[in-house]
Amino acid sequence: MSEGRLKEPVIILGPPRSGTTILGSLLSQHSSFGYFEEPRAVWRWGNEKHSDWMGPELASHSVKKYIREYFLRELNKMDRPRLLEKTPQNCLRPEFVNEIFPDAKYIIVHRDPFETIRSIESFWTDHTHGVKSIGSRKLLEKLSEKLRHTSPRQYLPYAVELAKRLLPTKSNAPSVMWGPRLPGLAQMTRDMAIAEVAAYQWRMCMERISHFANVVGEDRVQIWRLEEMNENSFEDIINFLGVDMEDTLKDAVSQRFSYSGVRRERSLDDAFMAKVKPIIDPTRMYLEQQGF
Repeated sequence: MSEGRLKEPVIILGPPRSGTTILGSLLSQHSSFGYFEEPRAVWRWGNEKHSDWMGPELASHSVKKYIREYFLRELNKMDRPRLLEKTPQNCLRPEFVNEIFPDAKYIIVHRDPFETIRSIESFWTDHTHGVKSIGSRKLLEKLSEKLRHTSPRQYLPYAVELAKRLLPTKSNAPSVMWGPRLPGLAQMTRDMAIAEVAAYQWRMCMERISHFANVVGEDRVQIWRLEEMNENSFEDIINFLGVDMEDTLKDAVSQRFSYSGVRRERSLDDAFMAKVKPIIDPTRMYLEQQGF
């Protein structure tokens, strides 16, 4: 298989609930891109026992070979010339991703941190307490999608996760983990409020990708702020990626930006802010200095 389709892949980075899905779905309308939405098992192949916090040293020859061959095989099936991918967990392993795709271009999506964290907290509350929290039909859809990206060697750990989802839970603690798996995440959910867990997930994601952006350089990284999304800012991304604005993409962008504003999460009450601000304020100030 020729690896030409893996030249300059586009990797979208951003914490969960920050707008990466919006950007990915829009760019997927372009005929150049074969879009992969959160193939988490692919990125974890060969490193299943690790958290999502992974360095480039874990990108062994066999891991690189598996991941590159997987994406190339799927791109050939799609008959699309260029890889477009988004997985929020990659925020905790950007150097690992870069080791596998050393010529990739990265788009970092940034949203107001308090809105993002409130949304992460909501997903923890609504999606981690067994099958009733997400519905049996939705669970089957997610299982089918996960199996598509999963190799046989990964069936057992994912079967355990499925069993945890199916079994009823008697406590308020999550029955499964959600979002980027920080080291010690399960213990964090037992010791902290979910808002605090969400804050640490956001913080670690943003600190790692902001540091990575500084190392890689601006010629390979573009920052896209969700609150500033409009047709002009999207055109900047198109120019950064070196593709033309096709009619189908232009129509999708025009339709998406035909209304203004970003959906607000539940109110940011004093109790929420008291938990979150001490965790993220140093990172917020650093990001402002870095131009985020």
